Amino acid sequence: MPRPMLERNSTEYECFIDFLNHMPKSDGIIVNTFEALEPRAVKAISDGLCVPNGVTPPVFCIGPLIASGEGRGGGDVEECLTWLDTQPSRSVVFLCFGSLGLFTGEQLKEIAIGLERSGQRGNSCSTHHPYTTLKSLLCLKLR
Repeated sequence: MPRPMLERNSTEYECFIDFLNHMPKSDGIIVNTFEALEPRAVKAISDGLCVPNGVTPPVFCIGPLIASGEGRGGGDVEECLTWLDTQPSRSVVFLCFGSLGLFTGEQLKEIAIGLERSGQRGNSCSTHHPYTTLKSLLCLKLR
């Protein structure tokens, strides 16, 4: 959950609650996913579990949509793809947490341990450099 959503006195939280209160009045809910990826979540929304006392509008899965890195400091896509093309087949572990990924220190440790145990070499094409963050957090030596 993004940090502003955890702070109940924040403007972001208030706007989110306002959005949820108005959601039943909308003509539909557009979700950046596809049903086969998150069937339980899509079903929960469609079945009205997220709006217990109201009508749930139709859910439209239109994803996955990926925002362009242009204008927001995106990494060099060509450099990343060139690096990927030079890797042995089935040797790259891809992790994507989205732009709102928020993890506790313990969760980051578990992710780092999983990456280390995968036996794959570490690298990062992200502007946020998660491997650098994990490495500095855990003092891991990435191969």
